[in-house]
Amino acid sequence: MDPASHRIQGKLQFGLLPSMDPLTLRLGRGRGAYCDGCDAELTADHAEAVLHFTDGLVLRLHPTCSEVWLALKGDLIRTAAADLERRTTPSLHLAPRIVPSTTRGESR
Repeated sequence: MDPASHRIQGKLQFGLLPSMDPLTLRLGRGRGAYCDGCDAELTADHAEAVLHFTDGLVLRLHPTCSEVWLALKGDLIRTAAADLERRTTPSLHLAPRIVPSTTRGESR
């Protein structure tokens, strides 16, 4: 994994980048801001992806960084879902023990 991907992965894991889908995505030329993914400058000779979210957050990313972010956030969500499923699936040793009831007059 390249350094930019590592940086994006770390930001996702620590909650510095969102794991939700953007409301809108617009492509344009960089305006001198810094990429929220790799932290490199988005100069006028770079394209930038501007992502708007429902909570008002705006991310500015290189197109390749946005692709990496999309892929990694999907991995993060799949991993979290699998962890949740493992935690909520009852294991056999925790299942309640069913004891047959006795009929009248029988002792156990």
